[in-house]
Amino acid sequence: MPCDSVIINRVDMPKMHPDLLTRGLKALGVTNVRTAGATVYFTLDGSDYVLQNGRLSGRDGQSAEEVGRAADRLKTAYSHQVVQATAARNGWTLKQTGTNSYAVTKR
Repeated sequence: MPCDSVIINRVDMPKMHPDLLTRGLKALGVTNVRTAGATVYFTLDGSDYVLQNGRLSGRDGQSAEEVGRAADRLKTAYSHQVVQATAARNGWTLKQTGTNSYAVTKR
């Protein structure tokens, strides 16, 4: 990536289901999770983050790259929870076939 590029990291928090977000955070192994309305504070791999108004920000002076990696991990963990919740709701059998892939079977 060119050095004059700007990376803006945005996770669309208002559309995230709060319970699935909490499960996704737990699956990532985050610590110190606190919520205040739609704002979520947490620690991931020793770095503090805040998810507020749809934006993930570092609180420890993380680079845009570090925040981007954290956002990607958060979105992936959230997506896993969405897949699992949807399968459970519909009575489907879910088998993880890869890091980010599943096989779904209707019962």
